[in-house]
Amino acid sequence: MVRSGKPLCRSVWKRLAVGALAFLCAMALHAQEIDRALRSADSPLDRPLAELRHINIAQNDTTHGSFTAIAQSPDGFLWLGSSTGLLRFDGVRFDDTYANRLPHLSINSLYADVNGDVWVGYTTGGLSRIRGNDIVNYQGGADVPQGTLYTVLRGPDAHLWAASTTGVARLVDDRWTKVGEDLGFDEDHPQSMQMIDGELWIVGNRGAWYLKPGATKFGVMDAGEHIDAEWRRTGTPARLYNQEHDGAALVDSSGALWISEPTGVERDRWITDGDGHPQRIVETFSSVDGLSSNSVEDIFEDREESVWVITRHGLDQFRATNLRPMSLPGNVQIPFVVPDRGEQVWIPNIWQSPFRVTGTTASLYPEIPSGITVAARDKRGAVWMAGQYGVFKYENGDVSKIEWPPELQHAGAYIQAIAVDKQGVLWVSVTVHGLYRFVDGSWSKVDTAAYGKGSPIRLLSDVLDRLWLVYPDDSLFVMDQGKTRHYGASDGLKTDELLAIEVTPSHVWVGGERGLFLQQGDRFVQIKGKNGEIFRVITGIAEGSNGDLWLNGLDGAYRIEAKELARAQADPSYEVHFRFFGQDDGRIGMADRIRPLPTLAKGDDGRLWFSTSTAASWLSPGKILRAAMAPTVVIDAISDGEARYSASGDIRLRPLTRRVEIEYTAPSLANPKRIHFRYRLDGVDNEWQDAGDRRSAYYTNLGPGHYRFHVEAINEDGVPSDGDGSFAFAIGAAWYQTKVFKLLCAVSILALLAALHGLRMRQERARIRMSMQARNDERDRIARDLHDTVLQSVQGLVMRFQSVADRIPEDQHVRIALEGALDRADKVVAEARGRVLDLRSKALGDLREALEQTGRELTSGQSMRFKMLIEGRPRELVTQVYWEVLAIAKEAMFNAFQHSNGTLLEAEIAYLSSALRVRLRDDGVGLSETMLQEGRPNHWGISGMRERAGKVSAKFRIWSREGEGCEIEILVPAGIAYVAQVGGFQRMLGRMLQWARS
Repeated sequence: MVRSGKPLCRSVWKRLAVGALAFLCAMALHAQEIDRALRSADSPLDRPLAELRHINIAQNDTTHGSFTAIAQSPDGFLWLGSSTGLLRFDGVRFDDTYANRLPHLSINSLYADVNGDVWVGYTTGGLSRIRGNDIVNYQGGADVPQGTLYTVLRGPDAHLWAASTTGVARLVDDRWTKVGEDLGFDEDHPQSMQMIDGELWIVGNRGAWYLKPGATKFGVMDAGEHIDAEWRRTGTPARLYNQEHDGAALVDSSGALWISEPTGVERDRWITDGDGHPQRIVETFSSVDGLSSNSVEDIFEDREESVWVITRHGLDQFRATNLRPMSLPGNVQIPFVVPDRGEQVWIPNIWQSPFRVTGTTASLYPEIPSGITVAARDKRGAVWMAGQYGVFKYENGDVSKIEWPPELQHAGAYIQAIAVDKQGVLWVSVTVHGLYRFVDGSWSKVDTAAYGKGSPIRLLSDVLDRLWLVYPDDSLFVMDQGKTRHYGASDGLKTDELLAIEVTPSHVWVGGERGLFLQQGDRFVQIKGKNGEIFRVITGIAEGSNGDLWLNGLDGAYRIEAKELARAQADPSYEVHFRFFGQDDGRIGMADRIRPLPTLAKGDDGRLWFSTSTAASWLSPGKILRAAMAPTVVIDAISDGEARYSASGDIRLRPLTRRVEIEYTAPSLANPKRIHFRYRLDGVDNEWQDAGDRRSAYYTNLGPGHYRFHVEAINEDGVPSDGDGSFAFAIGAAWYQTKVFKLLCAVSILALLAALHGLRMRQERARIRMSMQARNDERDRIARDLHDTVLQSVQGLVMRFQSVADRIPEDQHVRIALEGALDRADKVVAEARGRVLDLRSKALGDLREALEQTGRELTSGQSMRFKMLIEGRPRELVTQVYWEVLAIAKEAMFNAFQHSNGTLLEAEIAYLSSALRVRLRDDGVGLSETMLQEGRPNHWGISGMRERAGKVSAKFRIWSREGEGCEIEILVPAGIAYVAQVGGFQRMLGRMLQWARS
């Protein structure tokens, strides 16, 4: 919709330099300007003013000051100028973020451009443009004409135009240039500027100028003729402008005219009477009816077809709702609806005669007195009503009366229910008194003692001529052909208080305090809605012709579609989707839960009538207003508990932020409370978080890093926003949360672990050395014992035998034998002494020389060759390591020489920085897998080698396959093998050299 300028009372009152006559004429000309909304063929505003819901948005809120201007941006926000500055309204809350950033607080005009820019004109002159979070100011008298700026709009040439009390300017190439005679315009004091049917019109003291699309210059005509033509476009007969009283004006999308009057708002509608003649219907709304003030400043229609009236004291909204309240004159209390034929219904109430409603017109029907509390329509279409003064029957325009029996003469206020069966029998339930029948002109009381009940609260005669009796204690009786069947809690009927029943050829629905129940076979099952909705206090049920089910409950009305009901019947645990109709949909008051019942009725024309304790409203199921426009999600701000930041640009919150609040919204001016939100924070939320209608998200204890927040909105009709709104922000890191600090911590921990590992290795080496020293000491002890005891004794014994041998002649055979034995004994002693010497020896030979000598001795003169390899610089070995490794190596060499049948025996010694490695290889027949695991039967070579390796904490490995030779490796850690230990740097250097060589 295209917005125009303000009435003169807000734009040219300050033109004190002109004469009084010129001033009054200017005021009249400007005030005769009309804003026009785009005409809609099916506008929801095409209904009486009394059926539009009025809301005083800023009621009892004086912080906003007096509103002066209004506009709507393409994203749906309502922008309001007030005496306290600029406000942005999303339907729920007013945002004054921009107010303190603008150069002036006194705003006179607003214009929302199609590109999203918002232009603000000031009473004291000047103009500002808001684009996102950026603001550009234009100074009055320098950038734009001096004086109150009352209009900004986009003209037919696609340029922006601005009008003030002293001139008109046009924005060309981002510069405002004054419009003058070069364009055929020579008015110094324009009074109004607006777009009409694609043409730009400017009205001043000298005439009315117009610029058509494609034209290069203005045309001009008499201002009075232009104003008359403009006003006569509002309808026939035209509503002429009264310059003494009329102010701002709007033609809404339905074609109705809204005019501000000294007494509030006047609304004119044009209809066609029964003779085809046009008529103008005048409706008014003032502070007496709830308008925030009779001093109206402007009238505006938004994109959701709501009309807004800004006054000096507030902001008022008029909009169409799905529930259309019936306008009933007088003091209407506890009304209820009984359908008649066609589009006619009856609305009885306590204090007046019943209303007979045709279409949307209601009139009292005095032939039936007041005090009616129950009513029903029989199978032939006659309407029966009962109350204080008897029972009345309306049929074909005639009214007949049935007097109460004597005992009910004073029980009229307690008539609880009424029904007429197919045979024409009248059934009436009277509180305290019981159940009565009226047959063949006489009353009789029905004996209900058989089933222990008194007066039912509902009576219903269904299409199968069964009579249903409803009792509040979850007792339901049905009378069919003289038989009575009872349903209760044992049959699944657990409503806590049974209040409503609807019987169709295919279904039996009942409702009460604890929800809705459906009969399936001989039992009743409860129907629940999404999120556990139980449909509280159902007092009215109606099933539509398309199978949809309508309910009237404590909180409002509900519609459940037929496909959802079908799923619930197939699966009783299924929770049905539903549409709720509450206060925002036009519901007034609450439904009565005692009488009259039911509170929901279906008319012959398809309309559904809902009654509450103070009003009756109707709804056309086929013409439900839907919110087809996708909501626009906007993320407004983020705060860390100390500061609030606009959600734009690069936002970095302070370190150690404990609580983050993100504010978001989705503007909806028709039904803002029905917007449903869900959000997600990347890296924190695995799934979408359901926020309901809450417009803030809270997070606590977020760590440092980068985050992205997403939010989606869904309106009341399930239309989602176009994508999600997202916003990225970061939280700074404290010094101990930085990557450098964490890296230093990691390095320190690794260094500590390395130190602990080194300490443990040193302790382990010391333990091994102590163990080896203990073994050496034990060897020395054994050697001493052998030398000092056994060897000395054996030597003495040999000497004794030698003295005996010396006494025997040399030619005796005995001496010869004895001398041989003594020689053998000397050799044994010599060998024993060598062994003792070995045990006590601390001096070590060269391992390479020992293995090489052993290899040469084994292969000398044999077909097997021997090869020796050395890697690294030879190192001095620990004594026990030397002897154990030498023993293992010799055992391996002996085995290879004796059993391998190979041609090459190879020995390799590697003095590595990390370990001593000795390998023995041959190219012989190899070993089988069984022999590798178990060894040769009755031989202990391999197991012995393993035991020796274990003594010095060495790793012993053997690799072999049959026919592929054998390789044995002994690997002793450097800390155990070498006498002089190698430093860490040396070990690292050694590994690097080893890697380089490989």
